[in-house]
Amino acid sequence: MKRTTLSAAAALSLMLCGTIHTQAQNRDTATYNESVIVVGDYKPVLDQYYKINVAPRIVDTATGLQHTFQYNITPRRLTSVFQPTRIKAAKIVSEPTSRLYNNYLRFGLGNYWSGLLDGYYMSTRDKHLAYGARFYHNSSWGSVGPKADPADYAPTFYGRAPYSETQLSLFGRYIIKDNIEVSSSLDYTNDYTLLYGFSDSTLHAALLTRRDSISRSDYRSAYNHLAWNAGVRSLNTDVNRLGYEVRTRVAQLWGHYQTDEFNASVDGTVHYGFPLFSKNKGIAYLHLRYERIGDHLDSLSPTDAPLGADTALFCADRGVRSAANLLTIHPYVDFHLSQFKIHAGLSGVWDGSSDTLLSVASTEADRNTFCLFPDVVVSTNLLDDAMSLSAGFTGGLTPNTWNALRLYNPYWIANTPTSTLRHYDIFGHMRFNFSKRIELNAHAEYSTMSHLAYMMVDTSCYALGNVFTSALTDADRLRIGASLTVVNDEMLQAELAANYYAYFSDLDYLPYMPQWDASLKVNVNFKNQLLLHLQTTLMGKTKCGDPTLASVEPTVLPMRYGLGVEAEYIHTRAISFFLRFDNMLAQRYYLWQNYPSRRFMLMGGLTYTIPTRHM
Repeated sequence: MKRTTLSAAAALSLMLCGTIHTQAQNRDTATYNESVIVVGDYKPVLDQYYKINVAPRIVDTATGLQHTFQYNITPRRLTSVFQPTRIKAAKIVSEPTSRLYNNYLRFGLGNYWSGLLDGYYMSTRDKHLAYGARFYHNSSWGSVGPKADPADYAPTFYGRAPYSETQLSLFGRYIIKDNIEVSSSLDYTNDYTLLYGFSDSTLHAALLTRRDSISRSDYRSAYNHLAWNAGVRSLNTDVNRLGYEVRTRVAQLWGHYQTDEFNASVDGTVHYGFPLFSKNKGIAYLHLRYERIGDHLDSLSPTDAPLGADTALFCADRGVRSAANLLTIHPYVDFHLSQFKIHAGLSGVWDGSSDTLLSVASTEADRNTFCLFPDVVVSTNLLDDAMSLSAGFTGGLTPNTWNALRLYNPYWIANTPTSTLRHYDIFGHMRFNFSKRIELNAHAEYSTMSHLAYMMVDTSCYALGNVFTSALTDADRLRIGASLTVVNDEMLQAELAANYYAYFSDLDYLPYMPQWDASLKVNVNFKNQLLLHLQTTLMGKTKCGDPTLASVEPTVLPMRYGLGVEAEYIHTRAISFFLRFDNMLAQRYYLWQNYPSRRFMLMGGLTYTIPTRHM
């Protein structure tokens, strides 16, 4: 046995092979200081070796090693020797207390012995409390038609045609803990008018008398209306919060010829907001309402009946009562989505009424019914809010109260019980904003109505034809209209509007319901010193008479065209002067049969405001 040292080439080759093999096996341990010793028998034999043509390749395994680094950073605060100069606090000079104009007094006088008195007061700014009052009176005592010799019985002279409207309102509200609002109001209204719808010739032909032999108290009409409103509501509309609103109303109407009506209602709404998806919101509502309407015609002596009335017929229906009860349950939900707003609900109304008046307006089946009405409205905005579309299908019950009828026609006298209008409406609305100054609105609506009230002259009871009575019918109505609004900052605002109406009923026509109307309103504000308001009204021809009498040809009232202008000059913030022109075209138009209007009317006056200082 001999220890033999290999040749340099052989030793190098073996070392390389051993090193490569060792590194391949111990790559994870990364040990590189191993030595290789080869021991074997020496045989001096020279073998034939072939030349190695492939050069050995060395793989650097250092790139595959995983290293873990840990850093320990010790923070050290550097202290600056620089000291900045302190800035003195700025002092804001308080503005002087501004004067508030929370009241005004307006006086006016005009032809036809017309007078105007309007006063208003409102409390100054307060976060929680607000209250105020208003008094308003407007009247005219002139005559209609040129007065002639009483012996001529002039067919164009209608005598004195006074009217008077007086209102007094007290109102207030208080906010508790920035979340609950309590409000209340008390309103009183007195309306006075004369049933002047007969000329000298009609008076002589019907009653064989002259105007100077009768008293105005024999054919006057006056109503008093007192209403008290109160309510409580929460101002919370946040998501996942409960809100509510409760309101009550009590009203009493009383007037000439022993007529009175009592109306009371209580309604409440509870709403709850909830999130919808990620960025949307929904609000669920539940609305409950109860309303009671009581009508009463007290007994009346024949001497107290109005001029021209058939005392037997007029006094026969007195001393009776009627009552209507309406109970409404109305749940609905509002969805506020990114592109759409959806209002979906359903209302159920129970209509229970009873009366002892002889009435052709309703039957027992009509007065005790339960109805369901849809309440669905969908709206969306398109083209960056330049265009909006909405469509809906709604319905409901609306009482034909005596108070509503006398406001619609001041020459109507109560003689029928209260009825209820039932309607279903399908409508669509489009709004286009051509720019920030021009807006176009268009709408279309189709309504199906039951117990629609219409007016006609009561010739069976009143010989002078100066009193109206109401009747009911079923009808469908199509209404199509549009309005164009132009706004030029605060200086100019103008609106042009028009509507077309088509009625479908079993009657040949519906009295006092025109087929079209149009209006133009223009407001001009010149440097907050000169205010100008212009309004013109057009109304198509209307038919009047008794539509149930097919053999009698209806009377056609001419087209109404009215033009009015009001100008106000603001001298100071405390005093201004106004001038009002009405019916500038001096048209003797008829809104109601046998009641000609006044011609050109002029009124001038001033408005005075007492400046107050709010501390």
